[in-house]
Amino acid sequence: MHVRPILVQGMIRKQASAWYFVAVTVLIAVLAVLRIRSGDQSVAEAREPPAASPATTEGDVDDASLQGLWYAVVNLRNECAVNGESGWDAFLAPQACEKLDELNRLVWEEQSDLGWSYFFARSLFEIGRPTSDAPLVGFYHPWSDAWLITEWQVKPEPKIKSMELLCGEWVRRRGESPMDLRPDWLRRDGFRAEQLARAVVDNMQAFERLALEELPWREALRLDEQQEVLDEINTPAVSVQLLSAYLRAMELTLGEKAFDDERPMPPVLGQLVRSCDRFLTAGSEGNGAFFVELAASTSPAAAELIGSMPPEAYEQFAPAFWLADDDWAQAYLVPDQNPDSCLVLTYNRVEDRLQLTRLDLVHYPSIAAARKQVDD
Repeated sequence: MHVRPILVQGMIRKQASAWYFVAVTVLIAVLAVLRIRSGDQSVAEAREPPAASPATTEGDVDDASLQGLWYAVVNLRNECAVNGESGWDAFLAPQACEKLDELNRLVWEEQSDLGWSYFFARSLFEIGRPTSDAPLVGFYHPWSDAWLITEWQVKPEPKIKSMELLCGEWVRRRGESPMDLRPDWLRRDGFRAEQLARAVVDNMQAFERLALEELPWREALRLDEQQEVLDEINTPAVSVQLLSAYLRAMELTLGEKAFDDERPMPPVLGQLVRSCDRFLTAGSEGNGAFFVELAASTSPAAAELIGSMPPEAYEQFAPAFWLADDDWAQAYLVPDQNPDSCLVLTYNRVEDRLQLTRLDLVHYPSIAAARKQVDD
């Protein structure tokens, strides 16, 4: 049985909001930090651990414990991205092992290694109430709009005490019905790459608000009182959303090999696969500027940023998602070493051809910083 991925129809192109353009300026300023290098770089190398202070500490948490939590979170993501299910082993308290077994069975079935590897390799994370002795860490997978919310102990060593895998809509609506279970970024109006950035920032802020609430997080999300809905609606929906996003990545990666006679490959996808391959090959050979000039609607700031990427940066990008309708198509590429950003190739469909019109490099932390700057 094949689960048909969501195909978004009709992209409404509107002028991007002010904070989106500010973000490009911020991103250029942090290019040295953003630069993606080959080698053994951690997926979170560019981010720095927070520091505890007497004014914000809730409980007996010092700087060393806080940094220990930070590195445990980073290592969990790295280990699971590389090793799948076995990457969890060093990070679970005994009471969380049963929950992991449940998620493996209900969400991934017999593909837990592949599933967790995919989830963590494409997830962003946020640490909520980091100075508490029971901090929350949220891992957000934007392509499927799914949250893995984990509660940690800090001492004697950082380990996960409890966790839930939730649809983004459950977190946004605090478990209140009705819920729209389509991924957040795919149901917003506007230029799709911008809506992805908006959705990521909005959802990370929703998690921050959850972490700051006085109610325990499970109570705030109504998890225990909504157990039946959690089991019968949320968990199957998360499974389908993750599988749909994974299939999109595999289709853009494998092309015809991802299809069969009963489910033939859409012709537009074949063109996307070939175009992405040419783009990444040219970039890795030092010729990325050719495609930047070809994409005439690329903003000058984005053109400067993408044109300045070193050849080794192109070698890190891997297919993450694709979209198309009768008028346009898009391919989303994510660096294997840093899921905090993505490169978007946008095409017009002219008769039976794709015409590259625009390139965008979306760096979520810069978008969040720019949005905060505009809001302030």
